[in-house]
Amino acid sequence: RPNLLRPFAELFRGRTLEIGPGGGAVTRFLGEAGGEVVAVEPSRCWASVAAARCRDLTNVYVVAVDLSHLDLKPIFDVVILNGLEGMLEGAGRYASPAGTDPVEALLARVSPLLTPEGIVIIDTANRLSVRNIIEMESVAQSATGGLYGRRTLQDALARSGFAVQHWMFPIPGLELTTTLVTAEAFDQSLRWPTLWSAPWLPGLHHGLRGDGDHNLTPARRMAAEVVVRAAISNGLGPDLADSFLVFASRTGFSIPSEAGLACHFTVDRKPEYSRRITLSINPQQVLSVHNSPLFPALKPDPHYPLEIVPEQREELGELANLTHHRAWSEELRSILSTPEWSQDDVVRWTRRWFLALLKCLPDRKTVPTTTDLVPGRLLESLPEKMVLTPDGEAR
Repeated sequence: RPNLLRPFAELFRGRTLEIGPGGGAVTRFLGEAGGEVVAVEPSRCWASVAAARCRDLTNVYVVAVDLSHLDLKPIFDVVILNGLEGMLEGAGRYASPAGTDPVEALLARVSPLLTPEGIVIIDTANRLSVRNIIEMESVAQSATGGLYGRRTLQDALARSGFAVQHWMFPIPGLELTTTLVTAEAFDQSLRWPTLWSAPWLPGLHHGLRGDGDHNLTPARRMAAEVVVRAAISNGLGPDLADSFLVFASRTGFSIPSEAGLACHFTVDRKPEYSRRITLSINPQQVLSVHNSPLFPALKPDPHYPLEIVPEQREELGELANLTHHRAWSEELRSILSTPEWSQDDVVRWTRRWFLALLKCLPDRKTVPTTTDLVPGRLLESLPEKMVLTPDGEAR
């Protein structure tokens, strides 16, 4: 979950108020960013967990109390509302006086705690996500709960004075975020429809269609695939995202450039080998990739036969040209969607990637075996990262 805010660490060097920290996973990250953190958790049980997790951080204060019982001054540079839908369950907890929108009532409580240039950050599930639309019962149930769609949340923020908003979209969701996609990335996908399926935006359509949701049946997952293709090509990707991460302010502010167009975290490995991959686009519409260690202070075990790849920056080329590249993973999807596909088809698909990998080893004169080591620079050279150029060259 700390991946949600990792690219924005510089925002948390002042005073931060975190509401609803739960077990303190994000709280710990905020404290390590260096600023002063006050975490307010109504559950004594969860507050004790958060306090234990941050016990060695003298700049973090965990308070077991409901927000409505706090009397704080406007000293905070950032207020974070963790899991908005959880705060608003029961629809009315913050709706006082009668008839007030729950989000607006909640913002009315936290707004006086911000400095004039302060930022409120909200993370929440989306009532109108692809998964909820496929599971229509979920949409109906959320009508009386704490889930909001993008437009209703956007309007509630604006009516509360937070007209300046920056929207991010965590993929596959809030709890296990591996990719953060900006609204601009969706805009670029609208201009260049093939961009959504390319590796330049890791996990974009996979997260939208609910690949991480094991409750979706194969038939409904297939339906989600159709919905996602249509949604992105019609500019509805942000509205149907699984969840939202919103930065809002009463004055103008800029999102740290580290977020780029999209930011991907490879965390399914030992921490010292985890990577941050940031995709950026310049005014000339040239895409570039910045690949760097996620935890640069961690050093690998000298007995482990794998070296850390140094920080790398690479220009991929002009976006207009890259959108004609075909993702190799889409070829596999096409194979598996064909009636009577066979194992031989998948072997041929894998062989094409393997031959491309061998070309990256120009000094090798024999075919490698399963016990051979490859250079660390090829650690990310997986089939799903490969594309074919318009002339059929694997890259």
